[in-house]
Amino acid sequence: PETVILTDGREDIACHTNEPVIDAAQKPVARLLFTVKRVQYLCTGELVRGSNANTLITNAHCIADQKTTSTLEARFNYQYTTCGGSTLATTTSFAGGTWLKTNAEKYSKRSPSTTGLDYTLLTLLGTPEATFGELIPTSASYVVGTQLNFIQHPAGLPKKIGYWENADHLVRCKIDAINQTYGSSYPISQAGYACDSEGGSSGSAITRASDGKVIALHHYGMTTLNGGTMMSFICTNAGSLLICD
Repeated sequence: PETVILTDGREDIACHTNEPVIDAAQKPVARLLFTVKRVQYLCTGELVRGSNANTLITNAHCIADQKTTSTLEARFNYQYTTCGGSTLATTTSFAGGTWLKTNAEKYSKRSPSTTGLDYTLLTLLGTPEATFGELIPTSASYVVGTQLNFIQHPAGLPKKIGYWENADHLVRCKIDAINQTYGSSYPISQAGYACDSEGGSSGSAITRASDGKVIALHHYGMTTLNGGTMMSFICTNAGSLLICD
């Protein structure tokens, strides 16, 4: 489940594209449409710096194998052109290429190195990075109170940003907990935040507000917080497939 915590503070991404760090961070984010057992699903993913060109990261509970990767359509620039507007920007879509690696959603003591982090790395066909750039994942530690941006495609809709925690836009989105164990995740691998999400937001990058680098990968919704896998764990597990700061 994905959760709106109290009131919904999300806005159209166009409300913040005049801010250089946010504008650079939002361009590599795509709406993902894919098929599993003849049923179509929606998630979010983003281009990230890796050893393979046009590497994309999302959740393992979204895409977990080559068969699903081959059904993928990643749609970039799917967003409104103005804050609160109704005109959509011109979009560009790319097909899924090569599945690279998956670490499953549910942690198992029998295979700890391959479970509990809930991420998948794959490539896209074509050259989307040439147009939309890439995010830089970081293994750096961070503290409670670190301000964040949560760029997402909730319910497969045009791109939104979690910048404020609540509809009154008085409380900035930030890290509220670190080194947590949520649900069936890998032990002490999770960060918590009260930034809002919903179905389709899975796989969104949680980026540090100061520089736009990826500090967590969103995947859980709970009663009072949403949760993401801390990027330091993913960087270590992915090895050379990710080039982390």
